[in-house]
Amino acid sequence: LLADPQNDSDRPSLAEVMESAMSAANTAVFSGVPEGGGTTLTMHVGDLDGANKVKGKSGKWEAYVTATVHDQDDSPVANAAVTGTWSGDTSGTASGTTNGSGIVTFGTGNLNDGSSVTFTVNDVNLDPYDYDYGDNQDPDSDSNGTWITVNKQ
Repeated sequence: LLADPQNDSDRPSLAEVMESAMSAANTAVFSGVPEGGGTTLTMHVGDLDGANKVKGKSGKWEAYVTATVHDQDDSPVANAAVTGTWSGDTSGTASGTTNGSGIVTFGTGNLNDGSSVTFTVNDVNLDPYDYDYGDNQDPDSDSNGTWITVNKQ
C-alpha cells in the first residue's frame, strides 16, 4: 500500500497498514510450517522373535517373545512400555519396559498343554513418541512386527 505524500486521500488508514503488515508477517512466518510445528517423534516394533523351551519328559513348555522397539530412524528406543496379549493355547496380558537396546522379553510361564501360542503387541508408550503401528516390521520375516506365533515343536 503506497500513498502519494501530496494527497492525504491516497494515504492508507492505520487499520489498513496494520492489516497489510499482519498479512505479510503471517505469510512469511507460517508458510510451509506443519500444523503444530516441529517434527513428530514416532516409534514402532522393529522386530519380534519367538522361542520355546520344552521341559524334559513332562511335556511342559514355555514360549518367549522378544520385541525390539525402534524410532522413526530405526534406532533403539529405551524405556518404552510395551503391552501385549497372549492367545491360542494360553491367554492373558503382558507388559514390560525396553532396556537400553530397545528390547523387552515376554514369557508365558509353564504351559501344560497345547502346541502353539500367539503374542500380539497392543501398544507401545513413551513420551514424547507416538506409536505408529503401521510401521511395525520384522527383518527376518518370522512375524509381521505386530504378532508372532510360537510353536511347541
